[in-house]
Amino acid sequence: MLLIGSRSLSTWLPLLPQLDDWDLLMTEEELEGLRADRYFEYCGESRYRTVVDRERMDVRVTHPDIPNAWRTLFRIAKEERFPLLETPLGPAHNAPPEMHKLLLLATEGLPSRYTSEVRAQCLQEVQPRWMEALEELRELAVSQSIRESFFAGYKKARYVDHDRIHEWIAQGLRLPEGPTPWKLIVNYTEVSQARFQALSPEQKRSNLVEEALALGIERYFIAGVATTSRPLQQLWAEFCNPERPDNAATFRLGELCTPGAIGDHPHWLAEWGREHLPELRAVLTRYLTRMRHSMSDTFWNYARGLRRAEQRRREATAPSLLAEEA
Repeated sequence: MLLIGSRSLSTWLPLLPQLDDWDLLMTEEELEGLRADRYFEYCGESRYRTVVDRERMDVRVTHPDIPNAWRTLFRIAKEERFPLLETPLGPAHNAPPEMHKLLLLATEGLPSRYTSEVRAQCLQEVQPRWMEALEELRELAVSQSIRESFFAGYKKARYVDHDRIHEWIAQGLRLPEGPTPWKLIVNYTEVSQARFQALSPEQKRSNLVEEALALGIERYFIAGVATTSRPLQQLWAEFCNPERPDNAATFRLGELCTPGAIGDHPHWLAEWGREHLPELRAVLTRYLTRMRHSMSDTFWNYARGLRRAEQRRREATAPSLLAEEA
């Protein structure tokens, strides 16, 4: 784990006001280990929250299969051998002022609790060996800020990043170039018609089918893992059965191929899907069969961790609910 934020800075700069919360960066494996003992609330875009002895712990998770700037910070922390500091969740590497300067420069122009005066007075200049991560961090910060705004109005309960599901699907299907829908994205959340037209016929079909799979996994399988006690393998077998009349992915594919059925789905893409629906259904059947026994260990580890966490949350809230009813 890596400790950042005011708790970390106050150990280096005692005059800096210390806020009540803790800000931690950790790997997905570390999160799953901690979930064995406590509940972490999913807050969107790889962010989680828990409370330990009335102290709020804000956690950002870096995934093992998706290279990004957070993993760059972990690499720097390991190479630089940052000192360890005890936190309510266990020992964590303590990020020095230079790393905070890097983070604040990366988020310049985005909402922040720190004023420009605090940035200038309290933080040292970034050393050359840190500069390689600056642009990567700035791009990540802008992307996450836009995506958090984009998903803010999402009505359904979410338990995992949508992009994470796309990555799992690409792994399960053994797609050498990664998730096809990512090829179409411009300005972080917009779907480019020009980029879609540049795809091969096979990629065009895969694009819509992968999105149907992602929506189905998110709203049927993951939701089932979180809200029911049904065996995970049973849920997955049902999801991967294209013969089921209520197959979740088949239903989502129908929505994606119906103009106006999904508010933020491009009308032109839905029209294309409607014209090619029989071909798309055939691809979906093939993909579901292929994914039945090929999902990665990280997919199953996440599902098992989510099941344990949600069961623990329900057990913890049950006594208070009974008390209220009494």
